[in-house]
Amino acid sequence: MIAFIFSISVMLLWFKGINNLFIMHFYTLFEFVVIVYILSQWQNRIRPKILLLITYIPFFIIWLIVKIFIENSTNFDNISSSLSSAIITVISAYTLLGLVKDWGKPTENAVFLIVSGFLIYFSGNLVLFALSSTVLSSSWVIHNGLGIVADLLFAGGFLTLQHH
Repeated sequence: MIAFIFSISVMLLWFKGINNLFIMHFYTLFEFVVIVYILSQWQNRIRPKILLLITYIPFFIIWLIVKIFIENSTNFDNISSSLSSAIITVISAYTLLGLVKDWGKPTENAVFLIVSGFLIYFSGNLVLFALSSTVLSSSWVIHNGLGIVADLLFAGGFLTLQHH
């Protein structure tokens, strides 16, 4: 729901001809917090859960430093988006490795499908965000393709949850 509100805000500002990229800077922080929280809840042991939640602190500090001293709010947030994507990619891979013994049929495991969506989306975006200055013309097409694949996996995961 909040992502929908962010998207509507971005679209309304675009229609008015106002630079809307500053909203994406805040969305990066919001998205990181929500996804890391979700992934922390899918950890089998308490220590990884706590460690994941603790990542909020250094990420926020780095995000704030980057916003104040490096990234301009009227440009895309390459550094913080790349960092967020890298961390979420690592956490997603770790989560999938922890699920190996509990998979059963992967196509019937909602967590597997949803975390696979995170892994594909954020690992692909990590490459795009890190290289966006050199491949910017085609990066949004690739970004949208990654989003479609991730959304299909999310839908499969939610449908699997609904059947159980």
